[in-house]
Amino acid sequence: MGRMNHGHKGNNHKKKISQDPHQAAGLSNEEVELSKELDETYQIEERPGFGPTGVKRKSK
Repeated sequence: MGRMNHGHKGNNHKKKISQDPHQAAGLSNEEVELSKELDETYQIEERPGFGPTGVKRKSK
């Protein structure tokens, strides 16, 4: 007849892990502008029909 007899309230299985990663949309406009300024060091990766999807460092 103590606290332990009541069990858990609610559904504990409601919490789910998000299936999409936070960076699925590619780069933000701010990141694109920064990478354009640093064009001497970095190269923007783009696929046809999509926006910028990544940034690679150019080899020296």
